[in-house]
Amino acid sequence: MEFTVSKDDFSPLLQKVASVIPMRTSLPMLYNIVIESGKNKITVKATDLDISIRGECKAEVKNKGKIAIQGKVLSDFIREYTEEEINISGDEGHIEIKSKRGKYSFSGVSEEEFPKLPDIDVKNVVEIPGGVIRRMVRKSQLAVARDDSRPALSGILWRGKGEEMVMVATNGHLLSKVSYSGFKNAKFNFDVIVPPKAFDNFLKLYGDSEDDVKVAFSKDILFFLLDEVILTARLIEGPYPNFEQVIPTNNDKKIIIDKEMFLQLIRQSSILASNITHQIKLSFSSLGTVKISATNFDIGTQAEDEMDVDYKGDDLEIAYNSNYLLDILKHIDTDKALMELSSSEKAGVVRAVSYAENEDYLYLIMPLRLA
Repeated sequence: MEFTVSKDDFSPLLQKVASVIPMRTSLPMLYNIVIESGKNKITVKATDLDISIRGECKAEVKNKGKIAIQGKVLSDFIREYTEEEINISGDEGHIEIKSKRGKYSFSGVSEEEFPKLPDIDVKNVVEIPGGVIRRMVRKSQLAVARDDSRPALSGILWRGKGEEMVMVATNGHLLSKVSYSGFKNAKFNFDVIVPPKAFDNFLKLYGDSEDDVKVAFSKDILFFLLDEVILTARLIEGPYPNFEQVIPTNNDKKIIIDKEMFLQLIRQSSILASNITHQIKLSFSSLGTVKISATNFDIGTQAEDEMDVDYKGDDLEIAYNSNYLLDILKHIDTDKALMELSSSEKAGVVRAVSYAENEDYLYLIMPLRLA
């Protein structure tokens, strides 16, 4: 193969593709990037078997060819390369980069040993505002389970039906649900469980853009078709639990609370809470106050503070894992948060007091047994 490519085109492409290369693997081939020179372009791809990225950029191609090269090494070298034009030549065993005064060689292997990436089913492509996907992922991913004992819970449920999209995540103690409606003329029809790593890679590649994104689904593969690259992710097998039946709809105690003050009092009190349970106790009074308390008997610390809330119901004491409550409050956009509770033993719901047009999100949090 032999081609000449601009560093301004080649280096960003390598950085994006190399981001999926695993840090450790029992398959050394996965440390490689495959480079293929074709008609007026080069294609680059990498995979860790679950996530794949491939992309292309224009190039002046003299001879077509394919090779697999150590991806991180090549990517790091090209990032530091000082010349604007890069000339690469070689065969299945190596490539060579010649500068005005120097020469750099890289050993390679045949790309035939590299795993085959899945083909895109163009019949199942839908266009979705990428900014909406980004916002839904950021608001839902805090509740993803961190262990693999129940594989479905280690991913985010992404459902599209008609003109509505929903993302749901839960770890059994915390549940997030984010929905958007009003996609004019949309006819969504998908129900998949996406590994968080796939969305993490999407967010890195998509960045701060607001462009629409083409998304394709096959039986067990998800594709994001971005401007320069295609991100491929293997989906998690379902089914996903019936989340709707666990979200309470009749919690009669409504509390409106100043989010920032509440967050700060929980944050400082949690420092004195048990470092095992992270339990924080909330005592809501019919007088319109909440007392926030925590205790760590092991080291002899205790916290107790109080703030005003908008509440006119019966007195109620309830305990939560402070880490979960802090995560929820950080994702509430409005100055005040709405808590919907029923008793000290049943799940509570935390919402914003208002939403952007066509948007809705909530967080369900399970209480701890009062110490």
